[in-house]
Amino acid sequence: APQTMKSGFLLLLVWWLASAAALGAYRKGGVQAKDRTKDAVRCVKETTHPRDLTELLKEYDDDFFLENPYIVTAAMTQYRQFQKPELALELFDAAMAKGMDANLYTYNAAITAAEKQGDWRRGLALFDELKDQGLGPDIISYNAVIAACGIGGQWKKAVEL
Repeated sequence: APQTMKSGFLLLLVWWLASAAALGAYRKGGVQAKDRTKDAVRCVKETTHPRDLTELLKEYDDDFFLENPYIVTAAMTQYRQFQKPELALELFDAAMAKGMDANLYTYNAAITAAEKQGDWRRGLALFDELKDQGLGPDIISYNAVIAACGIGGQWKKAVEL
């Protein structure tokens, strides 16, 4: 067991050092936006605990990250996988308040988080917002909002979609 703890600690240390190095490059402005996005998404996907993800997002206290739908979608998906849909929706709300131009995938992540949270009203509102933005819903959008309505016992609304 002590050897396993030592290995786990070393992995966490390596991850933290890599994240810190990437963050330093971002703050220096020497990394292009596309590379910044790829690196941030990679760091988000490598987190293994919701606390780590929340800390990572706090480190990235930069409008670029909250206004970037690819990074926000990756973080929302990660929160959902951690069984923390409420944190995914909080992130979505914060990003939208910062002026993020959400895409279909960001809305799908939000609708799915609402479904996982059992909030059919929020899922339906997000689905309507998606359509109002001129983004065509896809099968993931429909599946998530129908599932959210089903969880809420709103089969009539689900059929109307």
